[in-house]
Amino acid sequence: ADVANLRTAVAEVCSAAAKVYLSHGDVATAEEQLRVAIDHDPDLAEPRRVLLWLYQKQGRTDEALGEAAVLAEKATEDPAVCMSLGEFYTQFRMFDEAEQAYRKLVDIAPHQVGGYMALAGLYLQANRKLPEARALALKAVELEPLAPHYALLASACRMAGDGAGALAAIEQAVARDPQNQEYRRLHQVIEKEHADATPRVGP
Repeated sequence: ADVANLRTAVAEVCSAAAKVYLSHGDVATAEEQLRVAIDHDPDLAEPRRVLLWLYQKQGRTDEALGEAAVLAEKATEDPAVCMSLGEFYTQFRMFDEAEQAYRKLVDIAPHQVGGYMALAGLYLQANRKLPEARALALKAVELEPLAPHYALLASACRMAGDGAGALAAIEQAVARDPQNQEYRRLHQVIEKEHADATPRVGP
């Protein structure tokens, strides 16, 4: 146990050192330190997460995909890793893998808004599972009634065909952040769509 603890401690030091080298622009040494960290403790998530980011940044797609696969297998209980994997797979349009990462994030951090927002955003981006996207955005609003969460809910309602819900949600977003031009524009669009879709009464 002592040897294992020592190896983990060395891995953590190397991982921290790698971030310092990265902050100074010494990418080669940072990568070396991350590799040493992984050699000492293959189960430690952080060096792999940084390495994944580094490979992605450098356009080393095959190596990044390899690192992501290992991370997905080894470190799925870490919310930061789940978020990183979800973002990574979304970028490569690997919908199923991204969905799996974000679903795991919702499972392990059900009281955090991040997983609900990320998964709802993924469904909207892929134009899939729209009723579920709406339910997830609604959960995010319940957890934290903030303007960006209401804006996402408005988009989810709109795509799911709920014009009234979309209008109510975007009004909440604008009320919370009246200076936000994006919300105001979306409000105008939804308001017009809703008016056009509402049957007129009388002659």
